[in-house]
Amino acid sequence: MHETDLRKMQLIQLEMLTEFDRICRKYEIEYFIIAGTLLGAVRHGGFIPWDDDVDVAMKREEYEKFCKICGKELSSKGIFLQNYHTDSAYRWGYAKLRKKNTEYIRKGQEAIKCMSGVSIDIFILDCVPDNYLLRILHHYIRRGCIKTLWSIIGATEEKNRVLRMLYRVLRFVPKEIPNHIEELMVYFTNKKKREYLCYTGFYRETYYTKKKENKFDTGMKTSWFDERIEITFEGKKFYTCSQYKEYLTYMYGDYMQIPDESKREKHPASSYMIN
Repeated sequence: MHETDLRKMQLIQLEMLTEFDRICRKYEIEYFIIAGTLLGAVRHGGFIPWDDDVDVAMKREEYEKFCKICGKELSSKGIFLQNYHTDSAYRWGYAKLRKKNTEYIRKGQEAIKCMSGVSIDIFILDCVPDNYLLRILHHYIRRGCIKTLWSIIGATEEKNRVLRMLYRVLRFVPKEIPNHIEELMVYFTNKKKREYLCYTGFYRETYYTKKKENKFDTGMKTSWFDERIEITFEGKKFYTCSQYKEYLTYMYGDYMQIPDESKREKHPASSYMIN
């Protein structure tokens, strides 16, 4: 994507983030900007120059409140809340806000025929079991669910031939099955406050643990998200966790160090329409 088009897309995402923030403030719903969006706010005062998405997170109960009220608020703004309840072709356990009358399809995800406009990601914070063995079980069940949902992509994009064949079988599993399993896990783990959190519907190794030698004994601490502060992003005020320095160190290490160009994470588009 040309730099001019990337900036246009960032401004569309900023528009959606601003509307998201307005609704959350109006109804006293808690959220946090996270990941690259938070890193951009701290290090660049706005978007990381090469970043092509916006990330926010909400605790499960706050997300459910948002889902109940956002429809009437968003209907006049040309923005659509997308999850596996509102879009039958959508396959992920986290949600998105999509800008109507735009298009952005990530390379390799052409097989998913869901609504594909410019989006911001809404990740849902869920508790992780305190018991060590249950935490391991939780980790692998969760990973299995997400990989099953991802199989429609893995069936063509996975480089390992054996895994590609496995994904070709898994893609016939109805998506309602892994989604229901994830919902059951969420129900049991969120019954009380626990030490660690994860994004149940989104799998990346670094989002669950950083210490390979003690894989299941660390993660995102619940205490990081107990309080919020406002932070400036693109000249506007948004909320993030009060212990954002601990969060960013956990996620990125020396987060003020700008990475080499070869290590800058991007999401190539196979097609887009943002005008």
